[in-house]
Amino acid sequence: MPTCKSWKPKTHPKHETPELPGSCNGCWAVCRNKVPAGSNRCDECTALILNHPDSRVRRALIREDGIDETVLIQLSGDPDFSVALAAETRLEQLDEDSQNTTHTGADPWANL
Repeated sequence: MPTCKSWKPKTHPKHETPELPGSCNGCWAVCRNKVPAGSNRCDECTALILNHPDSRVRRALIREDGIDETVLIQLSGDPDFSVALAAETRLEQLDEDSQNTTHTGADPWANL
C-alpha cells in the first residue's frame, strides 16, 4: 500500500505558530501514513493543512494538481478571504475544464 507524500505540521517549542514548510525542520515532519492507491496525502495531513493558521499554507494546498473538490469546497468557506477566493476560483477553473471534457454524470455538489 502506498504512503502519504505530504509534510505535516507539528508543534515546536521555538514557534507558537508553525513556520512555512521548508523553513524549520522542527515545525514540519514527513508523513508515512498509508493511503489508498492514487492518493498523495492522508486524511490526517489534509486536516492539519486545512486548519493551518498560516493562510499561505492553505492557499498552497489550493494550487496543488489533483486536489480533491471536497477540499476546495471546504476552503471556499475559509475565514480568510484570500483563501476562500482562491478556492472559488480554482473550483470555477475545474468546472470549466470539466465542461470541455465528457461528463461522468456525477454532481460534485450533490452530497453537501
